[in-house]
Amino acid sequence: MTRNYLIGGIIGLVLLGLGGYGLWYSQAIKTDGLVTFKEIELDEATRNYFTQRLAVDQAAIEAAKQSGAELDLDLYLAVASDAYALGDLVTARTALEVQLEGNALNYSAWNFYGTVLEDMTDYDGAKDAYKKAIDSQAAIEEFYRDYINLLVAHFPGSAQEVKSILELSIKERGQTSWNMVELGDWYKEAGDCSQAIEHYTVAASLTPGSQAIKDDLATLRQGCK
Repeated sequence: MTRNYLIGGIIGLVLLGLGGYGLWYSQAIKTDGLVTFKEIELDEATRNYFTQRLAVDQAAIEAAKQSGAELDLDLYLAVASDAYALGDLVTARTALEVQLEGNALNYSAWNFYGTVLEDMTDYDGAKDAYKKAIDSQAAIEEFYRDYINLLVAHFPGSAQEVKSILELSIKERGQTSWNMVELGDWYKEAGDCSQAIEHYTVAASLTPGSQAIKDDLATLRQGCK
């Protein structure tokens, strides 16, 4: 009961903005020239759900600090997730930085951090974060995809780096429909029809039910004539 009253009291302070985490987070990092909030379309019930859950997570962190208990780093991930769901990029970023400082081997957190930084338009920071996310055999296809999408959208002249990342994806994760199509498109843009067709053919064999890949392969063959 005592613990519940303590957390309840802290939640009240958070919701009232007394001692506000939002203000503390805003002051904790430099946001000059960066996007700090992302508009998210949420109905009132969903917004209230995330707001309340964020307050509980923050209260739990504050309670642990006040009591001197060991902090659970997963709480910072929870704060980041709920803040991001509400469009609060500054809170999400700062929480992730605390989490990563405590566990630099959390590659999912690095990828999430890259996503937040990209939304904030900190593209150089996002690139570094995405790179850390794929610097592990634990990296999943999503990490490679997010990194490549960033390069294509915001780093003109990065074609060779895109190719290297795709080749790394194949080396580390094996051939998938996605990376074979992406590398096929890369070769198509480079004017290498033979390699483009070869990669699309492998992609079609990996997903025989995909009519879209079959159609793209047929179009590629026709165009390369």
